[in-house]
Formats: sequence, structure tokens, C-alpha cells
Amino acid sequence: RGVASAMASTSITSGSPVIPAAAALYFSLEDAASRGLSHDELAKLLDESADFLCGCLGSYKAPNARSKAEVESGSVQYGGEKRSLNASIREVTIAASKKLNLDEVQTYALLRRCLAEDGSSAPAQPASLDDDLAERLTTYYFRERLSVLKCVHALLMHAQAVDDDRTTELVSTTLERMLEKGLEANLVDGICAHLLGETPARPEDARKNPSVSKDWSELALEETRVMLECVFLMYYDRRTKCSSATFARLARAFERGALGGARGGARGWGAVL
Repeated sequence: RGVASAMASTSITSGSPVIPAAAALYFSLEDAASRGLSHDELAKLLDESADFLCGCLGSYKAPNARSKAEVESGSVQYGGEKRSLNASIREVTIAASKKLNLDEVQTYALLRRCLAEDGSSAPAQPASLDDDLAERLTTYYFRERLSVLKCVHALLMHAQAVDDDRTTELVSTTLERMLEKGLEANLVDGICAHLLGETPARPEDARKNPSVSKDWSELALEETRVMLECVFLMYYDRRTKCSSATFARLARAFERGALGGARGGARGWGAVL
């Protein structure tokens, strides 16, 4: 049960879906038994995480006045209960939100998880966002973004399994729920934006720090690869049919992005990088 507790999703009050611990959820989808998760525990995690996964990368929101005010108030809904934020945590969260170009409440959730990765029951509370913490948090955020897409990929893969067991049934039910809520549109929006270099979520340091810029470029490329596989699997599965309009949109994005980059060097696909 310790594994399930560590993977608990984060409830927030600023209008966004619950934030899953995406990397941990992905490994559990790959092999729940080896991580000590029962069928009921996996079902609970998927139920809590489905709406966030359905939004794909669009579930990560930009900084906004409402979330900033909530953090600055010193009280945030986290893990099903109200959490009090002291002055230093509020300051670190706001600074990290600006650096990541990420919603303030979502930043707080990721910050808590990042700090908890040292394994201590009571992680040290940072007094400021120093370079070391900024690097750790940025790496953690990048990993979680990619893991959200890997979770969607895992659901699409496992839903096609021929095994007639409870896990396959659970995954299929979760996937159908996500498709009903707009997974197809969210995946198509995401892959087209990446191909065309129109993703708005570039962290602040990716614009001026060569190392972070390189990491962001590699992440964008890997996110694009995983989304392409997700789109293929989604249409390969008979639950979803690709309309002519969607096919034309994807084709235009490829022509202007990946294929355009091959012809035009810095144009098109290069914009993703």
C-alpha cells in the first residue's frame, strides 16, 4: 500500500483535473503486480488520473491570476486536504511557476513531489529557488510531461491486448471514457502544435540557458514521437475513426513541420527544436 500512497494524485481547486504522479502511474500500468498494486488500487489511480491524461500535455496550464492568488493566500488543496504554505514555500512556488511557465497550483504539486523524491518522510523545505532546486524541478517537470504521454500510450497498447482479464477490461473502460471526453482532439491538437512549433509552454530558462534549451528540444522531439505513436494506435484501434478533416489537418502539419523542415532547414520541424 506504500506504493499506492506515494502515487496518490493531487486534487487542486483552480479548475484543472487531478494531477497524477505520471511516471509512477506509467510503471504501474506496465506491471502493476510487481509494484504491489491490487486491481482495486490501480482502478482508483486510473479513475483519479483519467481526466488529466485525457487532456494530454494541454492539461498543464500556463500561469494565471487565479492560481497565483490561491498560492499567495497560503492555502492550497492538495492530496484531498487543505495544505498551508509558509512564506518561503509561497515564494519558491511563484518563482518556480514563472521559470517553468506553469500554473502556480500545479507547480506547487510538482514541487512537493520533487522534494519528496529524496525519500525522507519530512523533506527539507527550501528557503529559495536556488540553481540546484531549479534544475531538479525542471528535470522532474520534463519527466512528468513525457510520462503523461507514455501513460496514454500504455493505455492504448493494453486496451488492444487479447487477454480477457480484469486489467485489460479496466484499461479499456478508462480509455473509452477518455475518448468520449475528447482524447482524440487533444492528441491531434498536441501533435500538430509540436510539428508546427506552436507549443506555448516553453520554460523561461529554455529561452536563455543553453543546457535547458537543449533538454527542452530533446523533450519536444521525444514528446512528438510518443504522440505520433499514440495517434497511430488510436486510429489502429477500431474505437476511433480518423475523419477526412482530421487526416487533412495532420497531413498539413506534417508537410509544414516535419517534411517542411527536411526541405527548408530551419523552417517547419526546426521550430519544434
